[in-house]
Amino acid sequence: MLFAFVAMVAGFLQFLKRFRQHRPRVHCVVGRIYVGSIWISGFFPNCIARLGRENYSCECATIRSFPR
Repeated sequence: MLFAFVAMVAGFLQFLKRFRQHRPRVHCVVGRIYVGSIWISGFFPNCIARLGRENYSCECATIRSFPR
């Protein structure tokens, strides 16, 4: 939940034109924080949800999430 909140705040800051123009380095750092928090808030719940099903590990959950 914390990472999802961070992603929402960081994502909002990315759309502020004044923020992008006057603080480009901070804009870049906030963008990386946004991407990282989206990845964390999406990856770990996927692992937790699949750990109990058919002996999936976190690696298998992300690689085999789509049927072939």
